[in-house]
Parts: sequence; C-alpha cells; structure tokens
Amino acid sequence: MSAKSYYDEGSRFLHANELNKAVEKFSKAIGLDPQMAVDYEGRGVAYDHLGNFEKAILDYNQAIQLNPNSPTIYYNRAVAHYKLQKLDDALEDYLKAAELDPKDIYARINRADILFSLGDYEHAVQEATKAIEINAEASDAYAIRASSLGRLSRFPEAFSDYQKALSLNPQNTGLYLNRGIDYAISGQLELALQDLEIYLGLNPDSPDKEKVEGMIQQLKNDIAAGK
Repeated sequence: MSAKSYYDEGSRFLHANELNKAVEKFSKAIGLDPQMAVDYEGRGVAYDHLGNFEKAILDYNQAIQLNPNSPTIYYNRAVAHYKLQKLDDALEDYLKAAELDPKDIYARINRADILFSLGDYEHAVQEATKAIEINAEASDAYAIRASSLGRLSRFPEAFSDYQKALSLNPQNTGLYLNRGIDYAISGQLELALQDLEIYLGLNPDSPDKEKVEGMIQQLKNDIAAGK
C-alpha cells in the first residue's frame, strides 16, 4: 500500500473514533513518506483523543516543521497545550492560528477564555471583541467579554453583553449566575436576587446549589435591611 492509502485509512479510523487503529495507519504512512505533514497531524489528533497530549504535541511539532503555514496544526497544538495546562504555549499557538486564518473565531474565543482565567481581563476583552468582529452572533464571545467587563467594574457594558449573550444562547444558564454576581457587586441587589433565583430554578441539581442559596439568603437579608 502507498503512504496515501495508509493516510486515507487512518483518517477513516479517526473519524470512526477507532483511535489506536488510526495511530497505526498514520504511523505506517509516516514510515513510507516522512515528509507529509498531514500524517503527523492526523496521528497527533488521534493521540490527543487518546489523552496522550505529549505525543500529540511532538507530532504537531513535526507537522509544523513540514508545513509552518497551516492554522489548523497550530490550533490543534494549542488545544493539547491547554489540556496540559501550558497556558502560555496555548495562547501563543491560538494567536498564530488566528494570524494565519483571520476568520478563525474559536482561536480568538479560546484566547479570551484563557486570558480571563489568568486574570488578564483587559486583554480578554480585546480578544473577545475581535471574535465579535468576526461574527456578531458569537454568544460565547459576548459571555466572556461580559464577565471580563464585570471584573473591570465596567458594569453597564457588562450587562449589555450579558443580555446579548442570553438572547443568542438562552441555554447558557451560567450567565444568570455571573450576571447576578455582578449585579450584587454593583449594588443592584433586587436584580442580583432575581438572576440567582432564575439560575437555581433552571439548575436545581447544580453542584454549587448550597453556595448560591447562601448568596440568595444574604441578598434577601441585605434587601430587608435596606442596604
């Protein structure tokens, strides 16, 4: 069989989620033609899905050496870096993917999400805004930007983004929790109470139920006390 035939078989096994067979076929393709980036990339994806992120990154590294202008390889390597909690490496790779493919909204959204988790709220806002410029209907981008703006005490902008995110994706019930917390921080206790009660009503078995119930009770106490 040719390297191309093994690659095609590997791709079929990968799509069928038969990952060990996919690794085997991609490896045979590499053995016959070690200069094909797609073989390393395919095997990298299979390793990633198997949870072997270190091997995935090694394959992505080789694929990038052979094809340094493929945004998908950088994106996939970013995913593996993220799973290993190598956040700086993930940020760098998502940026490279976004530069190579300016329409890649998820590279921008994922960068925004990582920046938010690192507490870099200003840059998270910037990345989420870039994602929204690519697609004005990107609910996840509005959600991340809303939370980031809230951390920056830019509450009117945050509440506008929360509303937009909810209009685009009403199933994202976590937005009620986040907005409720921001309402409480900004002193809008009645609105905070309303959002937290909606959140619990939609998520009665939430693992954070007791914590949210405690927040609700505190809000009721504060409202009753006229705070």
